Amino acid sequence: MIKKIFLTTFFFFLPTKNFGQFLENTNIQFGTGTLFWGSGDITLYKFETEFTKKWNTYISNSISLVTNYDGKPRDGYEAATVLQGNLNLFVSPFGNDGENNFKIGLGISRMHFSETRFSSLQYIGNVFTVTYSMINRSSFGAILLLEDEYRLNEKIFIGLGVATQIYHQDIGHSLKMKLGIVL
Repeated sequence: MIKKIFLTTFFFFLPTKNFGQFLENTNIQFGTGTLFWGSGDITLYKFETEFTKKWNTYISNSISLVTNYDGKPRDGYEAATVLQGNLNLFVSPFGNDGENNFKIGLGISRMHFSETRFSSLQYIGNVFTVTYSMINRSSFGAILLLEDEYRLNEKIFIGLGVATQIYHQDIGHSLKMKLGIVL
């Protein structure tokens, strides 16, 4: 399944004749932020790596890998992790003038949610036994993004983004800051 996703993405990104031509309007972005998972009861730290290809002044697409994690104990939960792979299509309604780029995106997303929970506590013969349980689920979903990027110089830009991800049993809302490098 993952192989099919990567092959689809490869052919989605590479309709050009050679790799040098492909890199011409491509950038890599690193982002960090917060993901509010579910009804907001789980707040996770977000780290994202994204490759974006600009096709013209108004259209671009991206592929991203996102890791969201939380390692602090709270209310019976010990840790939660959400891994995501996203494939997005962006429209810049005001055009990408090279200085400022406001864009709206839609995409498909694959997520894997993993959570460790406190399950039980037993006291037998002066010994405490703590039991934890794991919850794992994966699904495909949709993602809606709003991002604004501002170029600092010819090769570096910064940006802010908000997103909503909708999955079969889950929903997530995120806020991120990013740093991008034009390749």
